[in-house]
Amino acid sequence: MRRHRRVITLVLALISIAIGVLIELGAHRDWMPSTSAPRRAPPAGPAAVLQGRARVIDGDTIEVAGRRVRLHGIDAPERDQACERGGRSYACGEEATRALAQLLAGREVRCAGRGQDRYGRVLAVCRAGGADIGEAMVRAGWAVAFRRYAEDYASAEAAARRERLGLWAGRFDAPEDWRRRAAR
Repeated sequence: MRRHRRVITLVLALISIAIGVLIELGAHRDWMPSTSAPRRAPPAGPAAVLQGRARVIDGDTIEVAGRRVRLHGIDAPERDQACERGGRSYACGEEATRALAQLLAGREVRCAGRGQDRYGRVLAVCRAGGADIGEAMVRAGWAVAFRRYAEDYASAEAAARRERLGLWAGRFDAPEDWRRRAAR
């Protein structure tokens, strides 16, 4: 009988801790309706499919169906990153963002989730009109293949480099290297 009480006490303590953690993290707001705020979409899992019109955040991040989506396998310059072309500095991060916005141009996108990054964004391969958006950005030279995570777009990058498209028309720091230096 005494052992049974200990088990019950332990289970109740674990349930209390779990509820406290959920409340502290605010997780209840993602799935419980609220009278003061509109209901948000449930969190997307690794295999989530998100569909809708996309809002461009930067050259490799969009928002679809209320969720931030990081395009799988690519890395684009950060919004405030500068590059060089023809001996002059230019805002390549802004150019990459504009290129993605033009590519999407209000079209419906469909994103197949592949996981989640450390910032809580869905990692996904997204398509618009049947075309792989990540591949199109790399092929146009406005993003690089993010080989640390995937080799999917290595051939598209090689083609853009060979044809000196986008970033490859001048000199630039790899976005990952630029972020590392900017963080110092």
